[in-house]
Amino acid sequence: MTAATSSLLTTVGAIVAEGRFLDSSTQSLPAVVLGATAARRLGIESLAGSPMVWIGGRWWAVIGILDPVPPLSSLDTAAFIGFDAADDLLGHDGKVSTIYVRMDPKSVEAVRSVLAAPANPSAPNEVSISRPSDALKARAAVDSGLRALLLALGGVGGVGLGCAVTAIYARRQNVPLTIAFPMLIGGVAAALVVGAIAGLYPATRAARLDPAEALRPA
Repeated sequence: MTAATSSLLTTVGAIVAEGRFLDSSTQSLPAVVLGATAARRLGIESLAGSPMVWIGGRWWAVIGILDPVPPLSSLDTAAFIGFDAADDLLGHDGKVSTIYVRMDPKSVEAVRSVLAAPANPSAPNEVSISRPSDALKARAAVDSGLRALLLALGGVGGVGLGCAVTAIYARRQNVPLTIAFPMLIGGVAAALVVGAIAGLYPATRAARLDPAEALRPA
């Protein structure tokens, strides 16, 4: 469960797949908007039949379903309700745990440096600030490392398989087996070059992606 304001939708660039998001008229009502994953897990594929979910000892009407939000996958598993409803119906204390801010990419670092104090004036040092692009960069780094490892294994494995096939063929034909060392190095190098070229285009596109665009679902 996530209590949210109506501005969350536009701030994170989420899109309503069906129905509508929370607004002033539903902030205090037992109305819920489901993230894409939450809806799928609950078996709610549409709003046909006016689906409802059981939360905190009462039924809540599902008024909307969101499309996936790629940079913020945690929102996909959430069930969003209004802050007033959370306070009145679920006994929420009204404290905010997460604040999403949308800004010009050129101002990210400047804004990051001043966000902590207004977010928690009494203890700004306890505020953790991150951005979706940071997570995307970390995941890209891991993916790049895995690709390099697979290319190295694919290259070595390919050379090994080629040598094995050659050896079997030479033995059956009763001819001497000769494999030049430069050919082994060339085989591995060729595999690495082909893999690198194949990954160059998507990597270049990712590097040029505007952080603001990263917040928009595909």
